[in-house]
Amino acid sequence: MKRLRSRSFSWLLTMIAGFAVIVTASPAALTQPATPATVNSTCAVAAEPNDQPAEATGLASGEACASGLYPGGGHDLYRWTVTEADASSRWSFVLTPIVGQVGLIEIYDVDFDDAGTILAVIKLVSAMGDPGQGASLPNLLWLPGEYYVGVAYSGPGSYQLDVTEGEPLPEDTAVSDAPATVSDAFEIAAMPGDTQAAIAWTVTDAASVIRFDLYLQGPVAAPLSWDIVDETGTTLFTGTTGADGVAQLQDVGLDPGDYTITVRNGGESPVRWLLIAAPGDSRTSSVEDEPNESPARITAIAFDGDSASIGGRLATTPLDNDLDHYGLAIDSARAGRLTDVRLLWTGGLARQLCLLDDTAAELRCAAGEDGLALNDLVLPAGDYTLRVSGAPDVADPYVLRVDVTGEAIAGFEAEPNDAIWRQPAGARWRGIHEFGAAPGG
Repeated sequence: MKRLRSRSFSWLLTMIAGFAVIVTASPAALTQPATPATVNSTCAVAAEPNDQPAEATGLASGEACASGLYPGGGHDLYRWTVTEADASSRWSFVLTPIVGQVGLIEIYDVDFDDAGTILAVIKLVSAMGDPGQGASLPNLLWLPGEYYVGVAYSGPGSYQLDVTEGEPLPEDTAVSDAPATVSDAFEIAAMPGDTQAAIAWTVTDAASVIRFDLYLQGPVAAPLSWDIVDETGTTLFTGTTGADGVAQLQDVGLDPGDYTITVRNGGESPVRWLLIAAPGDSRTSSVEDEPNESPARITAIAFDGDSASIGGRLATTPLDNDLDHYGLAIDSARAGRLTDVRLLWTGGLARQLCLLDDTAAELRCAAGEDGLALNDLVLPAGDYTLRVSGAPDVADPYVLRVDVTGEAIAGFEAEPNDAIWRQPAGARWRGIHEFGAAPGG
């Protein structure tokens, strides 16, 4: 495991200095703050100084609570132990609110030498709440070991930190000797003795009309990889879990058949993991089917007359940049005519829209934080791919629309007219009439 070198621990809680700015910039959030919870007098009490691992206040293993009182901002550090038995459960961390203040939870792995000197510190997970709303890290799996929980606020007040057992896991399923066999919606917890295990998943005719949301969870800081392969041996999807141990592939639409999901542990010791296929919405031609992360696995766009539209969302985590690919077939009736492609979403997060040819080469791209357009396209008959990409946000779906708008004008320099050209930033929603031809066009 890669470790972050450190001569001190307190520098890691640098978010505190910026809390006052956050609170000041959010006056609306302070006008109706949450009521702070009553502090439990039986909890461990933070005693200063406790901002270094050697001074950390000890918590009970498993379920625990701690309380602190800030006369004027700062941070407290707690030592929490996970036993072999505790590693069979998920654990939630909840920090009570302080009126008008921002709360922060950060959990660390600390490596010491025999003399007790800190060799390395790794921040594993963190959560910061809104002003007056507390903070939480829910339902996390942990490897056995010792962890350090840092708690910080932007200003004075009393608080309570609760560590509670999270949502229960199902009973372990045997997956070491042979693949576990499941069909349609399922939920499996397992701790295979080997570093990889397979699940034989059958999607029946009845279930092929709905989408599934797939969820994989392993321990924090113990990365897992997973893939989905169809019965022909074609890999449909590959991914990894994030720092919090979680990965999600939502909106999965599959035809009836047999599929294999393989989960791989990158470490040397067995780890427990949870895999869920939860039923979702019905499949329709107007909404994408995942997985469609590559041009080899696309969702077809169906024309209705000279227009076509399809909905989707970038929701696969823990990717920094999710990809959705759509097949655009231009037949002889639409070839050589002016065509516009637009991408609409709520806005705020950056998105990119690209047109690819049948070799997956980029013909034209546009990027921005609001609506995007590839206007005035005049395409020969053939198969094309539209790629939508950006940071995942399950709550911000998009609509991709294609309109064949009319006949091309003789002598008009239409797009794309350069093999690889990205539409300039700021050219969103404008055709070639307004920003000129591509360089060298």
